[in-house]
Amino acid sequence: GLYIVVIEQMVGREIPWDLRRRLMGRTGPDASALLCKEMNIDEDPLHFLNRRDENLKSIFPKAKFFDGAVELVKEAKFTRKIPIALATSSNRGNFDVKSSNKKDFYSLFDSIICGDEVKNGKPNPELFLKSMEKLGIKDPKNVLVFEDAPFGVKAANNAGMPVIQVPDPDLPKGSNEEVGAVPTVLLKNLKEFSFDMFDWKNNE
Repeated sequence: GLYIVVIEQMVGREIPWDLRRRLMGRTGPDASALLCKEMNIDEDPLHFLNRRDENLKSIFPKAKFFDGAVELVKEAKFTRKIPIALATSSNRGNFDVKSSNKKDFYSLFDSIICGDEVKNGKPNPELFLKSMEKLGIKDPKNVLVFEDAPFGVKAANNAGMPVIQVPDPDLPKGSNEEVGAVPTVLLKNLKEFSFDMFDWKNNE
């Protein structure tokens, strides 16, 4: 992802997959602290995080959607009338930059919660539970989560929510098992998803 590209440019080294998968889904401060420790970066983690965010600003607007994401969201919103939320580990500042030229798409979401608006990052379920609350849904079994990272899948598991995982194709085998993450459905891409996989009659 863009975060890893920027970080590797900053440190001048490749981030090993073992560390990359441990960074996925964490809030910025948590991820930066872990990164600085594991990569022996002699810099205050928050200072490193601020430098990273500055470097991201120039490339965030160029970020592309997952293949099939726009169609999925539009079907949920307009055809199925399903309330939808975005729960991202990105902080609000980074999200605002990332979404600056895609406002029409992000306006489709009924709720958007960022990583700096909760106390605990994934695999803690707080992001998902707070999103569920904002949507007015009471039963976590009636929330379907879409995730790519093992920690995100584990957060959905911890919230008691079914979860679709579309992992990075380069994610090493065993990554889910290492953190105890169990996807309800595992897909290669979002285009493989069908709303008919689930019962949408009850959304309370």
